[in-house]
This record gives sequence, C-alpha cells and structure tokens, in this order.
Amino acid sequence: MTLDFVYFDLGGDAQKACIVNSFFFLKTQWGHGNKGNLYIVDFIPLIKEILKGRPAFQNMILKYCFYICAEKLSEQFKSLALVTGESIGQVSTQTLKNLSALDKVADIAIIRPLVTFDKESIIKLSRQIGTHDLAYKGKELCAIAGKGVVTGTTFEKLIKAVSPLSLDLLIDNALSNKTLVNDNEKNAIDANEVIPDFAKVIDLRSLEEFSSKSINNTQNIPFDIAIIDFYHWDKSSEYFLVCNVGSQSAILANSMLNEGFKVNHLKSGLSRFLKDAL
Repeated sequence: MTLDFVYFDLGGDAQKACIVNSFFFLKTQWGHGNKGNLYIVDFIPLIKEILKGRPAFQNMILKYCFYICAEKLSEQFKSLALVTGESIGQVSTQTLKNLSALDKVADIAIIRPLVTFDKESIIKLSRQIGTHDLAYKGKELCAIAGKGVVTGTTFEKLIKAVSPLSLDLLIDNALSNKTLVNDNEKNAIDANEVIPDFAKVIDLRSLEEFSSKSINNTQNIPFDIAIIDFYHWDKSSEYFLVCNVGSQSAILANSMLNEGFKVNHLKSGLSRFLKDAL
C-alpha cells in the first residue's frame, strides 16, 4: 500500500520543517515498503481570499479547501481514500456537525483513525511512535478566524459561505505549483549541510543527550530554556542551532530571525549528522 502525505503550507517555515522531519521519520521508522511522497501545497494565496469571506465560516472554508485539494490530488494519484488526523471536538471545525458537513465536500472515502481519541491520548500515542518531539509547538496556523466561529453548520450553509469567493482558480494554481519532497532531494540537501566554524553553535538537546555525544566547541542550552531566554542573547553574534532531528532548531531559528538575530540551523538534525560523521 502506498501512502502519500500532503501538507498545506500556511506560511510557517518552522511548521514546514517539522512536517518534513516528521514525514521522513515516519517513513524510515514505520513505513517500510511505502513508496509514498510528501507534497507541499502553497495555501497563502487561498488564505488571502478566504479572509474576504464571512468571519464565522473562515475556518470551515479553509477546511473545505483542504478537502477539495486532497480529492483532486487523490484523482491524480488514483488514491482510494483520504486519511486525516481529525478527532471529535478537538477544535471548532471538528464538532460532529461540522465533520458531517465536511463529509459531503469530497466524493471519496474519508478515514479518521483518531476520531474518538482525546488530546491526551493522541499525545501519548505520539510519544509511543516517536513523533512527539518532532511536533510543531507554535501557534496553530489553520485557526485563521477569531471568536464566534460556527461549531454546528450544514453542508448547504457551508456552500453558501463559499460561493461568493473565487477559490476554484486559486486551488488549481496551488495544485499546479505543488512541491514534491522525496528521499533523493532530502539526501542531496543533507549532504551539503556543514556546521560553520565562525558561528556560535548551540546544542538544544537535553544535558543527558549532550553529555553522551556532541560536536566539539558547542554550548548546551536545552530547547525549553533557549526558547524563553534567547531574547537576552547577544545580537552581534551569529548562531547555528542543532537538535536531534532539526525540528526544535527550526522553531527557535524562526523565532530568532523574527527578532533580528543572525541564525541558521542544522536541518537534517544531529542524529543523522553524527551518524554520517562516524
């Protein structure tokens, strides 16, 4: 069975890095024999159009676009079903009524393996399979609307909210320009990664992991401390961040860039970097 992954990019570089790292982790650790790929679809132009719609329906319209895009891709890939991570009641778009409305958007089977799981159960499961530390810890980008969102709409009302917007061409353009991330491209990027001599290298792993194996001339500041304290760091220095798989370093690097720091990070992660160095 081939399982392809689709990520709708809403403009978060750190979140995108976490998605890419999670994909390769799942494929390597749990997807033996799976030849599927990860596709990234730029949704920023669609967001701009969706924000012209009724505020109460904006989150549902965004989810509507996810479903339409996924169904169009399934036709290209000859897929038999869509798989989502939705669970009842987690967010406003995942109430039973809203999920029922979304079921009618796409004419393809929709599989929701987490539909009856609560948040704590999902977190526990992510720890068991090893993806918890890869997860994005920042703001939820797909919650584009504020307060007063619909929690119990119908398919007919959703279509009425969608109809004034010019989404069809934007969806087609987004799919035409989708990016394929595969093993060969990832390996080519990783092969070119080097840790610069001139930068101050910060290792974001735990003290135990750092003490076990680390790169020479690096400083250990665990991620949960660094994400709070970096505001006080010297902005005249140039920083290079490393962590196990590249996700935590991506999150911190993005935050530091927003504050005017000169910073880069090891995208492939130390686990792979140290292994390749042996």
